[in-house]
Amino acid sequence: MNKEYICDCNFIHNEAVAIAQNKMIDEDIFNKLIEFYKVIVDSMRSKILFVLEKHEMCVCDIAYSLGISKSLISHQLKKLKKRILFCIEKKVKKYIIL
Repeated sequence: MNKEYICDCNFIHNEAVAIAQNKMIDEDIFNKLIEFYKVIVDSMRSKILFVLEKHEMCVCDIAYSLGISKSLISHQLKKLKKRILFCIEKKVKKYIIL
């Protein structure tokens, strides 16, 4: 273990602890944030979100932009739609982030 992370003072710094506790987000929001990061940690899903961030695109356009198959894009879009915090709307065969 790295010794610079060991605290030898045995004293609670109440002000620092209070600030940290006040900044802590609600447990439910924290868990949703963790789920969001689990989704976007996949590079393919992150790339899909990146290309959709600018404007709506159909599966063919996304696939061509990223150089991968339409079936892989569709599969990843289903995962995104199921688990993401915001909506991906299917609108006349185009996907947009709401």
